[in-house]
Amino acid sequence: MKKILLPLAAAALFTVTHAVAAQPSGKTAATVNGTPIKTETVTKKLWARYGNLILEEAINEKLLLAEAGKRDIMPSSGEIEAELSKIKSAYPGRQEFQTAIKEQGISEDELRDEINTRLAIRKLAIAWGKLSNTDEDVKQFFEDNKASLGTPQAVKLRQIYAKTRQEAQDMLLALKAGADFAALASQKAQDEQGAKAAGELGYAYKNQLIPEVAEAVFKLGKGEYTDVIETPKGCVILKVEDIRPAVEPDFAKLKDSLSNALLQKKIEAVLPQILAQLRKDAVIKDNTKR
Repeated sequence: MKKILLPLAAAALFTVTHAVAAQPSGKTAATVNGTPIKTETVTKKLWARYGNLILEEAINEKLLLAEAGKRDIMPSSGEIEAELSKIKSAYPGRQEFQTAIKEQGISEDELRDEINTRLAIRKLAIAWGKLSNTDEDVKQFFEDNKASLGTPQAVKLRQIYAKTRQEAQDMLLALKAGADFAALASQKAQDEQGAKAAGELGYAYKNQLIPEVAEAVFKLGKGEYTDVIETPKGCVILKVEDIRPAVEPDFAKLKDSLSNALLQKKIEAVLPQILAQLRKDAVIKDNTKR
């Protein structure tokens, strides 16, 4: 199940702590061999482990939201609903979305509150830092990250597996004598599923393979196969069934998403400066410290 993205550093803890806090006091969270574990026990452990982090996050949110309110840049209901629609569109249907938020222990209105917080903080950071992107900024960001934005070459592989090198050498001789690769792969498969697939592994990028395998297969042409390769789990012979060429990134198609990513990077850089100033000017009393 995919996770709904929530703002700020402690967001990953939100659904856990919220789900526990929502349970009635005295409720049994679980039983172990008939012995109950109360929700209070879980809450205490969560507080001991994450309490300071979540409290600091809550303080930061209060300060940032108050400043956004002072500047009259809080998001409109339309902006919140538009963002909510984007989240919903990632699910096949409304039922799947509702199931997802239920599993995370939040309601749709609570998700709206989280979206409101995220958008308000974003707008505040942009206003405070006078943040924006020029076309030159985005183009440079594209060039700096070009290597990771495209799609690398991929090869579709089929493998014959052998437990020993001698067995693998015998298979290699059989292939050179005209044996069918898929038939041998099916015969030597370790399980029924592998036999049915006749050793087909699907497409793989170079960085997904162990070095000795990557070095061997990425210098082959379509239809060619390797010599015997020793791996930690045995010996293999690999055949390149197909080659999917690398695709260079298209700046025009990526421009909007890159601009958003670059702006987000600038926002994350300016937020500590904003919080440092707001904390300096605020009166904060931590009642958890004795």
